[in-house]
Amino acid sequence: IWICIAVGLVGLYLLCMDGSFSLAIGDTYVLVCAIVFAIHIIAVDYFIQYADGVKLSCIQLFTSGIISLVLMFAFETPDVSTILDAAIPILYLGIMSSGVAYTMQIIGQKYAEPTIASISMSLESVFAALGGWLISGNVLSVREFIGCAVVFAAMGITFEESNFFVESFKETGAIDRTVMFVNLANDPAVERISTSDCDEKLFAA
Repeated sequence: IWICIAVGLVGLYLLCMDGSFSLAIGDTYVLVCAIVFAIHIIAVDYFIQYADGVKLSCIQLFTSGIISLVLMFAFETPDVSTILDAAIPILYLGIMSSGVAYTMQIIGQKYAEPTIASISMSLESVFAALGGWLISGNVLSVREFIGCAVVFAAMGITFEESNFFVESFKETGAIDRTVMFVNLANDPAVERISTSDCDEKLFAA
């Protein structure tokens, strides 16, 4: 998986940087945001095992909304007419980009490792760049197109490695044992289980 991370970082560098490692103030903000986003992915990976994904998303969005509302009045001077002028973009951002997208992310993370999830989400930069090129007429350099391709390659390597490990687990019977273990754990008639119990069930089958 470290190969995928390295390839993804190279692709993002080609896509986002101009050939140097100097960071402007905006780049620093994005870097801090990426660190917080990584912490968010790890936190979701932990809590999604104990909570419903939709409820977790609603709590997250409600909490974020309250904090943002307080910060808005603390650092900004909101104007109703300005908000109404931007009503459609605000509604799209709130409903689709935040509500729907984050809910799907949380539900999807229940079935994906945090590392694979983070590499998958790095495609956000790629689709943003390609969307700007296709829809808004932004100009992308050859370097930036190569960066997009490299990030896609990192994704391909990630899924290929995932399929390899899945096949390995199938060959060794690890998946069958895991499924059997979960089934026994959910059986109210079974008070205590062990891997030997799983093996006995598998051999009996």
